[in-house]
Amino acid sequence: GGYSNPRVDELIAKGESTADRQERIKYYQEAEKLIMQDRVYMPLYHKMVVMGVNKRVKGFTVSPDMMIRLYAPGTNVWVEEK
Repeated sequence: GGYSNPRVDELIAKGESTADRQERIKYYQEAEKLIMQDRVYMPLYHKMVVMGVNKRVKGFTVSPDMMIRLYAPGTNVWVEEK
């Protein structure tokens, strides 16, 4: 599923079908306002991250935002001796 708002669809269709520039701007501005009110989030890309960690490193995790935080509270990372 994607974003769906029938009123936004209607405003965009009206904007696309009018030749009057000022009227078109009015439709698009109203559609934009509704989209902002709906708090739509559309990711533009997905970053692929590959990390290699020596098998002696223990407790290493990556946060949901793909940042490495070795200093964060509750972090417990260590290197196991041979």
